[in-house]
Amino acid sequence: MNTRKNPKRFVREGALYYADNGRVICARCAGMSATFTGRDISGQRIKRVDLRCAQVMAEYMGTARCEEGCTVLATINGSDGWPQGSTAPTRGGQ
Repeated sequence: MNTRKNPKRFVREGALYYADNGRVICARCAGMSATFTGRDISGQRIKRVDLRCAQVMAEYMGTARCEEGCTVLATINGSDGWPQGSTAPTRGGQ
């Protein structure tokens, strides 16, 4: 596989990640840095939100969602062992 045409992505659609300074991002909110290197623009490694963190987020904030609100996590595990996520439809062809 040609990595220039098909570079590896470090973020998955329907998952949430912790970025710098406690930001919670998803595949749509992540910039190119996080998407293709696994590090945000400040150089900090992004970390995927696990089930326990999703449950705590939901307990205190009502739902576990990214900062833009485009991805929401359920508080149950999916088939891959991570929390199930759902994404909102794109706005304005984005």
